[in-house]
Amino acid sequence: MQFVSVFTEVNYLTMSNGRQSNVAILAKYSQNYCSAAAIEQSISFDSAGEGGYKRKGSIMIKKLLKPATLLLIGAVVLGVVTMLLPLAAGMTESLTILGQKVEAVVGPAYAFMFGGKVTTTASAAGSTSTTEAALDSGATLALVAWILLVVGLVLAVAVLVCKLLGKEHVCMTYVTIGAGVISVVGGILMFCTLNGLVTAMSGVTDADTIKTTIETFNMKLGFGFVGTGIFGLIGGLAAGASGALAILKK
Repeated sequence: MQFVSVFTEVNYLTMSNGRQSNVAILAKYSQNYCSAAAIEQSISFDSAGEGGYKRKGSIMIKKLLKPATLLLIGAVVLGVVTMLLPLAAGMTESLTILGQKVEAVVGPAYAFMFGGKVTTTASAAGSTSTTEAALDSGATLALVAWILLVVGLVLAVAVLVCKLLGKEHVCMTYVTIGAGVISVVGGILMFCTLNGLVTAMSGVTDADTIKTTIETFNMKLGFGFVGTGIFGLIGGLAAGASGALAILKK
């Protein structure tokens, strides 16, 4: 057995893709001596060189191109878009006064969720007017729906990051399905918020009065809620499908 001194420089000469590369390693030991073979075993060297990086890159691409991963990426993208859509109008109204149709857009949708100032832009006969009003409180159901969509997005992002880092676990599949279900529920609830919006604007809580108000002013949900609901539903279905595919392939 060949022994080396306390300070030993070991030179390795390797060939990789037609190129020579030298690796100089200074091994320092405070006690005893060790064999060159022991030093060699303690060193991990990728003799594949650039080819190794190419293989790692191809493995990453293959992971990204898996149907389940692509669906999850789509779900995350849709979830991010869903967070932006409540910046649009929360409600639309239309009313005919003295034979003249007046249309109004009230928003943003975020104001109905958290309370605050809403802006009403009314237009009639080519003229437009804008007014602001403060809401004492937001629509509870709208806020709950938004929170569910946020939770679904966070879970989907967490699973996607774990997948890309190669830290997959069997529970991740069920977390993905859970994220999809939560997002779908949040998306559905977005379409059920109109009564809450009327209450937030007028303070009326009586169901019959709310119904009459909606019919009189022809109130409808704006794109801030409709779009959020649609994208939330599609994103949730994509996440759920991603989880289902992962289960079917096991």
